[in-house]
Amino acid sequence: MSGVPGPMSTLGGLLVEDAVQTLLDHMRNQFNVNLEAVFNDMKPFDGTATRNLPFVEPDRFYFTEGIDPLQCPAVFIVPDRTDHDNAAQNFIKQEHHMMVGLLVEDIETATLARVTWRYVRAAYRTLHDQAIGNLYCLVESIDYGPIFRRTKGDGRQFRKDATLRLRVTHMERF
Repeated sequence: MSGVPGPMSTLGGLLVEDAVQTLLDHMRNQFNVNLEAVFNDMKPFDGTATRNLPFVEPDRFYFTEGIDPLQCPAVFIVPDRTDHDNAAQNFIKQEHHMMVGLLVEDIETATLARVTWRYVRAAYRTLHDQAIGNLYCLVESIDYGPIFRRTKGDGRQFRKDATLRLRVTHMERF
């Protein structure tokens, strides 16, 4: 083996960074569009047309789990594992296992549960069975966290999270 690294050693490990950035950009561009569609498709919680689904601001999409956002809603894209397809010739094929976390806040627990489900629906519409550049994304499962009381801040504020587990196929030519 020579001391010169081949394409797999120099590029292969870096593909996850490209995949995370592509998903982050896609979520920033499409999540709120799908959230609006969910709002229009679903019945209001209490029979009124009041919006209980605030858009996610562009600066509240994160690519790490190590952030406690000051404001919700927030979206987190976190890579978990990358598997290499070593049978691929003249290109790199990887499967990235990622998590997309949604963090939502409200003052009523019943409303918070419904809001979280609707954010999940918007994220699912945004990501499942989607070809995004050189990525192909599938939502494999969804986990719903418990409602917990926020200890900082004012008043009765509750938070709930949900996590979409993704399998993202990624191919790059070299």
